[in-house]
Amino acid sequence: MKKKLCLLSLLGVLVSVGCLGRVIKESYYGATGATGRVNVLQNVKVDLSRYDSFSVEQFSDAMEGQGNMAFLAVVEKKVAEIVAKKTYLNATGTKSLKISGSLISYDTGTTTEKIAGPMEQAICRIKLIDADSGKVLGVADCLSRAKSSVRKGPEELGEGTGKGIAEWIIKNDSRGARPEEEN
Repeated sequence: MKKKLCLLSLLGVLVSVGCLGRVIKESYYGATGATGRVNVLQNVKVDLSRYDSFSVEQFSDAMEGQGNMAFLAVVEKKVAEIVAKKTYLNATGTKSLKISGSLISYDTGTTTEKIAGPMEQAICRIKLIDADSGKVLGVADCLSRAKSSVRKGPEELGEGTGKGIAEWIIKNDSRGARPEEEN
């Protein structure tokens, strides 16, 4: 009897800790939104501080029609918003950097995976291109992940893609990140 009571108590503690962990994760990812990071395939060999503007081309679907059309409809806008906010690049200028992308994977997770916690992800192949010459300056795969039950879906993954691209640009720009605006 004592052994069963101890096992039942231990099970209760483990479930409570698991639920608390999920609450903490949900709170964190609900506040921060999707994450984005890049895996560089071709290093950028120039200082991107020479560029003062950028444009985002329409992303293509390398999944041969199997990609998420809602994601493809919003990703350019989200990338443009985040890059404009975080970098020194503007919508207009004299020397332009072109950002092109292709959706290579979009995954909303299986039902079994969702039991442990929500997770959606999109992977895009990104190219940074000199707009004047058409020369490819760098290539990377950008992984965007949404791990919140409340902040998920195509718009969140588009925002994560923008975060990853902006950080990649900042890493290769001697000016660094745009300073936070004072409130």
